[in-house]
Amino acid sequence: MSEPAIADNQDVNRAQRRAGRTHKRLLDSALVLFTEKGIDACSVEMITEKADLGKGTFYRHFDDKYAIVNALLTQVLSQLIERIAKKTSSPVSWESAAGLIIDEHAAFFIENPTYHGFILQTRIIGHIRETLDQKNNSPVAAYLAVIEKIFKPILPDTLSPLQLRRLVCALSGSIMGFLAFAGIGMKREEVSASLPILRDGFLKGAGAWVNHTL
Repeated sequence: MSEPAIADNQDVNRAQRRAGRTHKRLLDSALVLFTEKGIDACSVEMITEKADLGKGTFYRHFDDKYAIVNALLTQVLSQLIERIAKKTSSPVSWESAAGLIIDEHAAFFIENPTYHGFILQTRIIGHIRETLDQKNNSPVAAYLAVIEKIFKPILPDTLSPLQLRRLVCALSGSIMGFLAFAGIGMKREEVSASLPILRDGFLKGAGAWVNHTL
């Protein structure tokens, strides 16, 4: 009885690996198209043609085009958060944590320009603003929640959850907005050289705001 069971498990594992490769092909193809042409201009047909797969295969993995946008956004932000978490495991102050978070955002998107192009297509700054609604369950809300978790132990207890969310939204919105602007005609070294100015300006303004709320 054990041999058929082993064979069944091997078949299942092969099917799962095949499905995983197909899923990745669709995500990779969509990422390239969204970055080159824009999300609004792309269709499911364009994604499946790029991936050399049928529409039926697409709909076995995603409900529609916006489901694959959501999956890509989750993928990109998860990689960013993983990178940030490694750098902020034991920050000594919220200022040092904020500086590291700004630096890691910039490094991540400079190293991954395709991700940056896609992120801009998602109108992420508008989504960040929307997450002031604590009931928001989007990938952006999950990303902000992780940054909140980094800040919470090192910020004054008197800050309310809404005030903490506002601070995190301001940090994320600032770096995303800066990188969007920097992407227009600025070289990588120019972006890197401008980061200390952005970091110092944000920390001064945020520090004054935090002290005002105490």
